[in-house]
Amino acid sequence: MKNKLAALLLLTLMLVTNFKTGAAESARNIAKGRAYAVEFGAPTEYSYRNYTENGEKFDIDTGCLTDGVYAAANVKDARYYLAFRSVSRLICFDFGADVAISGYGGSFLHAGGGVYEPAYLRLWLSADGEHYVCVHEYRTGGYSEETVKREYELKTEKTYRARYVKVEFECGVFVWCDEITVFGGGDVSAASGLPGYTEPEDAGYFPQGSAEMNGIASIIKIYDGYYSDQARADNTAEELLPYIAYMQKGEVLDTMFDTVAFVPCHTDYPSGGRLTKTSGKPGAVMSDWELYISRTFHAEYNLAALEKAAYGRNSALGIDTKVKVLLTIPYPLVQSKPFGDIDGDGKEEYSRTAAERVEIIKWYVRKVCALFDEAGYEHIELAGFYWYREEIAGYDSADEFEFITSALAAVREIRPSACVLYDPFYLSVGFDKWREYGFDGAVMQPNLVFRTSYYQTEMLGEFARTINKYGLGVEIETAEPGNFRSAEDIKKNGEIYENYLYYGAKTGYMNALQTFYQGAGPGAIYNFYVSDDPYMNHLYTLTYRYIKRSAEMGAPRVEAEDVRVPKDKKRFAVDLNVGGDLYAADLAAEVSALHGKCQMLVSNRRVFYTPESGYTGEDVITIKFTTKFGDVSECRVNVTVYDPEIADLSEPQSEEQSGSSAPGQGSEFPLGIVAALAAGAVAVTLASIIYLHKKRKSEQTDKNEMDK
Repeated sequence: MKNKLAALLLLTLMLVTNFKTGAAESARNIAKGRAYAVEFGAPTEYSYRNYTENGEKFDIDTGCLTDGVYAAANVKDARYYLAFRSVSRLICFDFGADVAISGYGGSFLHAGGGVYEPAYLRLWLSADGEHYVCVHEYRTGGYSEETVKREYELKTEKTYRARYVKVEFECGVFVWCDEITVFGGGDVSAASGLPGYTEPEDAGYFPQGSAEMNGIASIIKIYDGYYSDQARADNTAEELLPYIAYMQKGEVLDTMFDTVAFVPCHTDYPSGGRLTKTSGKPGAVMSDWELYISRTFHAEYNLAALEKAAYGRNSALGIDTKVKVLLTIPYPLVQSKPFGDIDGDGKEEYSRTAAERVEIIKWYVRKVCALFDEAGYEHIELAGFYWYREEIAGYDSADEFEFITSALAAVREIRPSACVLYDPFYLSVGFDKWREYGFDGAVMQPNLVFRTSYYQTEMLGEFARTINKYGLGVEIETAEPGNFRSAEDIKKNGEIYENYLYYGAKTGYMNALQTFYQGAGPGAIYNFYVSDDPYMNHLYTLTYRYIKRSAEMGAPRVEAEDVRVPKDKKRFAVDLNVGGDLYAADLAAEVSALHGKCQMLVSNRRVFYTPESGYTGEDVITIKFTTKFGDVSECRVNVTVYDPEIADLSEPQSEEQSGSSAPGQGSEFPLGIVAALAAGAVAVTLASIIYLHKKRKSEQTDKNEMDK
């Protein structure tokens, strides 16, 4: 029995790791038993907060975070608060009066498989409940796949006086938390005041045309490399032209995307590995990377085809503008198997450590830069690189942050002029620290088009606030090309795509650095261009206007001239001038008049008006358009209904014709003089006609004589 108890005690000690950083012995947990509120590090009411797994919802607060009860090192223990993504959680306390705060902490389960301890903890304090100051941050690290409890008791540099407290913990994927602590006690008067408050400022959207990104504004992602259906990864000049040139019926009318990013098709390569990290898949090896390079630099496809397309576009437009290119840097996964002999010394290299992985990046960047330069392209230029991994997480490797910063430094050493773009998925781990790691620019993917099961359209508004806060651009996404086949699917997926563009115009991310995802083979936007479906063609033109930052996605501008309508006229046509970029069939219209009936034909922008029987006088036609987004515009047309039998209403008349001076009532000349002048005018006119007739007859006689 004693041996069993000893073993149990030893196991408990192994499972619980307690990190104490000198919390004052006199301090006590003043949060125990107190009520609290939970805030989210990023707004996700319309996305991640709707997520369920096996019918289970997350972020259900049962009060367990301050009940003093600790859960077991087991993911199924019901005593945990289960948090899912949304950047972080802030556990908020109001102590009712100033208290002395000397530390804080929390208890978390680290179990692997997405359930990780937070990457950081922070303590925020406030005197008024509105202006919070961060007085302490602790970065945890130490990712592993073992199941273990990790408890933190962290001491602040000073003891602070505050009434309001927020304990924040990062939430990259899942966080299981069973207790949050706030340490305090002692004499409040001896505690220090809070540091000065600074109003936080949003970084703003990452701009188009920045020097950091070599002037890039809009990027189309073209998928290439190796694929089971190789034709879908081999892009021709004909297929690439409608991306870099705006076209209609085969004619080049303008430029379109200024940059093409060649990105590997997400598939198993011959070794069975992949060029980026994928759950359950090994990493690709050197032969796979070389296969990808060979397809990108193929003599007929991809880069060579883009060079040909760029030449054709420039010739058609009479310009000499190079298309910018981003080449993808594959992600060397940490693994024990050999990668390949990258330096030709007869020994295979590995990708086990940060240093080894950086050497692989160097080999790749040197190789593709040399190939690009040797090709001697005249109409395309290498602007930089696209980083293939979409998150930056400590659970990828123990030295992940060292690897990324060192790899980016190596790229700049090899190609000083190159920029590197980071393209994380929505709220992925590390998206908010992209500048710290050394990327030149970043865009984030909303992922709405792929997660309609629990994402709602309004999440694009939340997304806009987040990228504006952290200084990112945006990735606009269409559904895969195969999802635009039936009329029903075209309409459904087209409207999701339009939602991206609408929110971009509404919130301003239309003006941010942007990439466009549209699948492979060659992609959905190409299909918009070549399709016979008018709505698909509309989406192509709308894409062009959007990347030119001129798209009008709100309520349409409606104008019409005032009209004059004969009495009892049926279906008098009133033409409308309707501006904006929404598809006409998507506009709901209402039309009415005070003294008549109206019919609206939205498709040809026309209203038919019929006045009430026998009515003459003034009327007003009111036209209201409502978009599918709920925006409304209104136009009023003034109508004059006249009786054609009354001369002074039948046509516009001059002042003399309208009789502005009645006979004998203020006329300047007597009627007799007026009559004499009129008779004289008639006589002069008749004399002129007779003279001209005789002259023409004489001239014709002379001509006949000359002809003879």
